[in-house]
Amino acid sequence: MPVIQVSVNQDKIEINPLQIEKAAVRILGALGYTDDVELSIVLVDDEEMTDLNREYRGVDSTTDVLSFS
Repeated sequence: MPVIQVSVNQDKIEINPLQIEKAAVRILGALGYTDDVELSIVLVDDEEMTDLNREYRGVDSTTDVLSFS
């Protein structure tokens, strides 16, 4: 079974991490990833996303998604 970690680092909207985790399990399964898979999902606000985008991509603005292998 995949190992999935969901972190919610924002307080503007209510998010149920368990629902996100269940959806991720279904998506990974549909893609054929059922074992030896690790996925981390971090939900952040615009300020933190701007900081992450600046740190990892050198772009001083927000973005919708950052992904790392």
